[in-house]
Amino acid sequence: MRHLTYRRPLATGALCATLALAGLGCDDPIQTGSGGTAPTPRPVATPTPTAPPPADSPDATPEGTPDAGPPTVTYADEAFVEIDVQQRDPFRRFEIEVVEAPTVQSVMSDTPVDQMRVLGIVLGGVGPRAMIADRGGLGHTVRPRQYIGQPEAVQVGGADGIAVPLVWRVDRIRPNEVILTRENPSAPDQPPLTRTLTLRSEDQMMLMSIGGVAPIQGETATPAIPTIPTIPSGG
Repeated sequence: MRHLTYRRPLATGALCATLALAGLGCDDPIQTGSGGTAPTPRPVATPTPTAPPPADSPDATPEGTPDAGPPTVTYADEAFVEIDVQQRDPFRRFEIEVVEAPTVQSVMSDTPVDQMRVLGIVLGGVGPRAMIADRGGLGHTVRPRQYIGQPEAVQVGGADGIAVPLVWRVDRIRPNEVILTRENPSAPDQPPLTRTLTLRSEDQMMLMSIGGVAPIQGETATPAIPTIPTIPSGG
C-alpha cells in the first residue's frame, strides 16, 4: 500500500508537464540547433495598383512616354538686355543738359560764306592775309585762325537733337585761294570739313609785294604805281 501512494504525485507531475508543452506548441516554433524548423516570414503589405487617369485629363501622360518632370527653361542673352521702352532704369536722369555753344568773334558775322568774294591775297610782309568782301561790297582783311561768316545751324544728335551754331575758320591762305575749315559734330572722329574761296578773276589778284590791293566794288581803286618802261637791247 505504501508503494502505490508514492506513484500518484509522479503521475500528476507528468500530466502537468505534458499540458505545459502542449500550450507552448501554439506559439512560433523554437529552432534548436541546425536541424530545427526555420522561422515563418511575416506577411508583407502589397500596395494596391492605382488606376491611370483618363485620356482627356490634363494630368494624363502620353502612352509610352515617361514623366520627365517640369520642362527646362532656357534664357537667351537678349533676355538680359535692358530696353528703354520696356525696362527703364529707376536711377537714370531724363533731364536734358543743354550745352551752350562757345561764343566766338566772327568777321562778317552777317554774311554767309556763299555770298563772300575774295578780292586780294597778301603773302609777304607780316604774314599771309586776304581781302574778302561781304554781301554789301565792303572789304575785310582776314588772317589764318580767324572765324568768318554767319554761323550755320547744324543738327546734332539726330531728329531729336539740338541745333548747334558753327562758324567757318580760316585755315590757310594760298596765292589764289583761301582754305576754310569747320568741325563736323556728326563725325567727330573724322577730319574737319573743308571749303575753298577762290579769286574770281586774274585781274583781282595782285602781288602785295608792291603794296597794292584789289579794288573793292563801289569804292575807289587804289592808285596804281606807274610802270617803268623797258629799254630794248640794241638801242
